[in-house]
Amino acid sequence: SPSQSTRVRGTGGEPVPRVSDAYRVAQHETILDAAEACFSRKGVVHTRVDDIAAECGLSVGAIYRYFRSRDAIIAGVAERYRERDRSAMVQLYSRSMSVREQFLQGLVYFVGRPADWVALDTLTLDPAERDREAFADWVSWMAERYAELQSEGRVRTDLHADHIARQLIITYEGLA
Repeated sequence: SPSQSTRVRGTGGEPVPRVSDAYRVAQHETILDAAEACFSRKGVVHTRVDDIAAECGLSVGAIYRYFRSRDAIIAGVAERYRERDRSAMVQLYSRSMSVREQFLQGLVYFVGRPADWVALDTLTLDPAERDREAFADWVSWMAERYAELQSEGRVRTDLHADHIARQLIITYEGLA
């Protein structure tokens, strides 16, 4: 069994199963899957660790073996969402379409994201690090697309691409 790959001796000399790395990773992912389902159904703010435990069939104590806090679970799910967003942007950018079309499709992608993704983007766990990184990724991608449109003469050139990107993202966050 994956959870019993090696054995060590307990304090009384009895064999104690040792959890394998593969089992730890699987449990970690199971918990994040359950958290995503709960966030989608109940919203991030209204989901408790008890809800996540019930969803994945583990005890609350077992969940805390894998995540030190509810915020750590939220951060794990948020990282999954950011990775999906990055992947979607890479796929979009690799398509053979005009830069203008890529830019517009990027905006469509932003607006179409599920509400729980938006809530995690705007939920502040550590504003000095987590949110700044995600925001910087999006600003960079949007600014690059806008700068390309400027170089083609298809949009105003008197505006800074970085400022336009920030404004579009902030506007989106306000609409979501």
